[in-house]
Formats: sequence, structure tokens, C-alpha cells
Amino acid sequence: MAPLWKRPSVLVGGALVYAGTAFATYLTLYEPRKAEASADLAMTDAKRLQVFNANAAKYDGEVDWDERLTGISLMRRFLLRRARGRVLEIAAGTGRNLDFYLPDTQLTLTDFSDGMLQQISPASRAKVASCELQVMRAGALSFPDGQFDAVVDTFGLCSMDDSVQALREMQRVCRRDGGRILLLEHGRSSYSWLSNVLDKFAELHAQKWGCHWNRDILALVEQAGLEVETVHRFHFGTTYYIVAKPGSSTPPVDRRIEEEDVMSEVEETLERIKNHKGVEGYVIADRNGNVLRRHPQMQVAEAEKYALYMKELTTKARGVVRDLNPKNDLQYMRIRVKKLELLIAHGA
Repeated sequence: MAPLWKRPSVLVGGALVYAGTAFATYLTLYEPRKAEASADLAMTDAKRLQVFNANAAKYDGEVDWDERLTGISLMRRFLLRRARGRVLEIAAGTGRNLDFYLPDTQLTLTDFSDGMLQQISPASRAKVASCELQVMRAGALSFPDGQFDAVVDTFGLCSMDDSVQALREMQRVCRRDGGRILLLEHGRSSYSWLSNVLDKFAELHAQKWGCHWNRDILALVEQAGLEVETVHRFHFGTTYYIVAKPGSSTPPVDRRIEEEDVMSEVEETLERIKNHKGVEGYVIADRNGNVLRRHPQMQVAEAEKYALYMKELTTKARGVVRDLNPKNDLQYMRIRVKKLELLIAHGA
């Protein structure tokens, strides 16, 4: 019999332990270059939208096998068994959950990336009773209170500027008498050493995928006021399986009030100019240049361009401002209502 140290199983096991230890040491000691960790690379929703649209076509191919091998697909299946009746999914992306909803589900899928939603095929949508797609930000949902029996988000809280506001909006549109909020997320680990590694590489990961994988998911849920019923954590605590219901307190409505004010003025303005020759569409943006809404026929890239140009304007007058955009020879009208702004583009 060969000595213990010469046995293949021992040699292979020793090699794996050595490799794992070396890799863990590398992750612990490695420091990203200053250029890599520059504040200039800080991810925002505007940049994140560009990343999502660029990755949309290849996204499923990149993550499919990872999800199968790590059991994520199985977690989706178990979680979505609880989604019944009228269901809203925010940050739906390419529709990876469509395989797991019950056939009689009345489904509404939203995402702020038009490019992601365009990857959802008619065949996938046909797997449920009805499936409506809407380009919409999770933090400013245009649905009435209590409209849905279940509200779903899978791996979306890591990919937005204001995750707490998104959770509050999910809570608002969910039925309070029996409705459920279903979350499958990734975030900080149960182990500090792994959370430190996630922190170290968070910005670099965000630049590639638009995702901050080191957020404290349970803290976000608590801050939003949801009442948690079930929590399971997997993969060293980095994957969160959460079933919650709307909390007893009424969520803040400031953002909704502002948007209602804006939409009222939008409708009045569009009515005034609807017969104006050359009107092409509209964009609603915040002061950071993030597109909140756009005309259905306006392309995402075009809307983003107008919104960013609007951000650069220095005028502070409220009401209608006329100007000429020297970059593309378009006239526009600009309206400011509280923190939101409206841009209506005209032909030159």
C-alpha cells in the first residue's frame, strides 16, 4: 500500500486546499489600482442604463450556467410558486423568471432598460396567461396603490441608485390584505472576510455589470418598512431569499406627488403644442440627467442625450424656456416642477 502522502486522493485534496488558500490570500491582499477605484467610475443609474443596454444581448448566455450550477434557478422556482394572481416584477431584465411563474399568472414586467426588455421573446411571454412589458423605474412606479397580489424582484436591489425607494414603491402597489413581496437578492456575506472581499471589488464589478454586490439587503428591507416573514441565506450568506408583506406604516409619497405634479403639467403643455409642426416627443428627467420617462416612440439613446443636455443647462427660470441646441440643431421647451424636469424636442 502506498504511503498516505502518495495516494491520489490526498494529493488532489492537498492541491485544492493549496490553490484555494493561495486564491483567498490573493483576494485578501490585492488592492485595485487607484485608476480602477477612481471616484470618476462611480456607478449611477445613467451609467448603469448604458451598461444594461450594452450587455442585454449577451446577458443570458453569460449567467445561465452559473445560475444552474449554484442553484439560483431552483431558488427562482421555489420563490415564484408564491406569486399568484396579478403579479408585478420590477427590474425584470431579460425575463429570466418567465419559466417559473404559474401558467395562470397575470404578469406585468417592468425595467428601466428598454434593451433588456427587448430580449424577451413572444414565446416566453406566452408561458403565462398575460404578460405586459413596460419601461419604468422601480422607484417611480405608475401603478395605483394595492394593485398587485404579489410584487417580485430578483437581483435588482443591487442595480439601482435608491433601493429603499424601490422597496417602498413595491410595498405601495402591493395589496395590504394578503399581498406578498418576494425577493431573491445578493449582497453582503454572513462572514466579514468575504464582505471585505466584496467591498474591495465592488466598483470594478459595478462597472462591468451595473451591480453593487456588497449591499446590506436586510438593512434596506428594514429601512423601507417591509414586514419580513421568511429569510433564507445561501452561498456564505451572500444570496437572500426573502418573503415579506407590506408594513403597517404608510410609505412616503413625496416622489409620487412630485411626479403627479409633473405629469399634470406635461399634459397641459402637450395639449398646447400638439399641433405644433415638428414635435417629436418628450423626456422627463431628474436633475442628475436620469431619464424617468420618455415618449414611447423616442429611442432610449436619444432620450438620454436630451436629458444629459438638459442637465447642463444653467437657466433656473421656471416655466417654458426656449433655446437652440448647438450640438444637434434642435429647439426645445423646458419645464421645471420641483425636482423633475420636462424636455419637449422640436425640429430645427
